[in-house]
Amino acid sequence: MQKEGKVKKRYKYSFIVPAYNSEQTICRCLDSLLEQGHESYEIIVINDGSTDSTKEKIEKYRRHNNVTIIEQNNSGVSSARNTALKHATGDWICFIDSDDYIKKDTLNSIGRIIDKYNPDCIFTRLITRGKSLPEIEDLVYKDDLSRVIDSLIFREKDNNHPLRLFNNRGIGGKFIKRSIITENNISFNSSVKKFEDGLFNLHCLLGSKVVVCANCSFYYYFEDNPTSRTNTILENEDKNNEVVLSELSRLVKQYDYYSNAINDVSLELAIPAIDRVVSRKNTSLKDRYSEVKRIAALYRPFLEKTDRKAYGAKKRFELLLLLSKNSFPLFAAYSLKHLFR
Repeated sequence: MQKEGKVKKRYKYSFIVPAYNSEQTICRCLDSLLEQGHESYEIIVINDGSTDSTKEKIEKYRRHNNVTIIEQNNSGVSSARNTALKHATGDWICFIDSDDYIKKDTLNSIGRIIDKYNPDCIFTRLITRGKSLPEIEDLVYKDDLSRVIDSLIFREKDNNHPLRLFNNRGIGGKFIKRSIITENNISFNSSVKKFEDGLFNLHCLLGSKVVVCANCSFYYYFEDNPTSRTNTILENEDKNNEVVLSELSRLVKQYDYYSNAINDVSLELAIPAIDRVVSRKNTSLKDRYSEVKRIAALYRPFLEKTDRKAYGAKKRFELLLLLSKNSFPLFAAYSLKHLFR
């Protein structure tokens, strides 16, 4: 258990807050950041082209010396975060969504964790409405981070492992050493609309040597925001998934990282993509078959090393179809599935 005590060294922190049409929650968020009992931190707010009163709400915070407000045309949350990263000067980076907020004593708790473990990344559990957080020991991972990557990023299922309590690949509830971001040239991919946080966290973890999953919980996360990414339907999901797959491929090659958990994600993405293609009644059979071949070829490299023994009969059959160089059985199987619905 993390022992209380004075922080040995004063670190500078950078809070990054993207804001888009956040008039209802932005003040609560920023007020919680300004209540930190710490003398060295900055708050960078990016107003991403809001069309409501967000701009007027945040203007009053300019009077604080540690608050920087940047205006930009609406470009999306990833672009806003990247803009803020260019201005950040802290030793540690923490991203806060404008509809969330943090505990008052957060920085003192985080400072003690840094003193104790000298980590590159700190992951904590989110505080959500109606959910209790049991006390646990801090989990410290050094050098071989495959366990934490598989559990936190790819959600490998292991209900008996304490990492299940940190099953959050979003950007909230984390502190990342800024040198890890700058030295590894890490940024958010603005063309990814779903799993962009997962890619960013994966890149940070691959570039790290010490990661702490801490008993400390400071981030209040609100799941009921109707405009949040997790509560909206993503247009052109298949295109998004292909960009994600391309980024995953680049990262695993760059860091020579292999994990069956990545194959699990690939399989989970591939089958719905095939299913959506064969269900297009307004597209010719020839075009549908051509698209199925393309998708199978795209996902096949991720699935070739898959441990088939880890799956049940249904997924082993899906794997067999996807890995076949002849895509007709795959096309026929899913076409028949839709024919008899």
